[in-house]
Amino acid sequence: MLDTRTGKRNFSRYRALASVQGQPYSFSRKQLLGKQADLGSSRFSALYMQQPQSLEDQLFAEKVWGTIDQVNANDLLLVASAWDCASRTGEKNDFTANVVIGRLRSGGFVVLDVWKSKLNFAQLPDVVMNRYVLLNQRYQTMPLLVVEDADAGRQLIDTIRSREPQIPLIAAKPLKAKIIRAEGVTPITTAGLVALPRDAPWRPDFVKEMGDFPVGQHDDVTDAFCHAMKSFTTERDFKTADLSVMPGPVLSDEEQRQEDLREELEYLNNTRIGDFGDF
Repeated sequence: MLDTRTGKRNFSRYRALASVQGQPYSFSRKQLLGKQADLGSSRFSALYMQQPQSLEDQLFAEKVWGTIDQVNANDLLLVASAWDCASRTGEKNDFTANVVIGRLRSGGFVVLDVWKSKLNFAQLPDVVMNRYVLLNQRYQTMPLLVVEDADAGRQLIDTIRSREPQIPLIAAKPLKAKIIRAEGVTPITTAGLVALPRDAPWRPDFVKEMGDFPVGQHDDVTDAFCHAMKSFTTERDFKTADLSVMPGPVLSDEEQRQEDLREELEYLNNTRIGDFGDF
């Protein structure tokens, strides 16, 4: 290497991530065998042996996604908005991703929205809340907010719970390898139970990034998708907390009055006359 401005040729050596001297990036045999056991042979070959995976080995192949033409608020039982936050917000190749999934009354799921961008943490809480409010208004529901409990996500969880304690929020625990978390939702996707809106502008990029996992350049959207899906199917991957407000459809004023009346009548019907004492 030569610095043409100063003529300097001697530079400090880069610090290598190597376990084998003379190789810039390497693993011990024990480390490689461990990775192979975690990933499986085909994905291990793609990541570490320069042998890309075949279409048959894709976890989220293009063919698994169904198509839906239109989604109305009345079609949805529950909406989950999941966030995968950048480990170093604002830096190169670090994205924050949001995937919104709805559970359909007719059965199955629909991806309602996909979004990602590079943000610094000062922007993140406001962006999250603005998108949350839009979902609330668009689908007349109180979405479940799911945030990965790591890196900037941990700060986001604390901020949201402090500023907006009425928001139903659960923290996703990134305890398992990404590939294992993804494999946990593939029975649902391979069964054709997840649909995408036909004309969604984000659909091509979403299908590509999901298909490239785990050997693609980015996996932010895949992580958010898996957290959203697992919020419907399991509690073990989340830090449970008492939710002050349960997620679900928002009642109109008239519906709320009817619900209050129903609860009052139910209370009176279940109360024995003797509980009021002697008149």
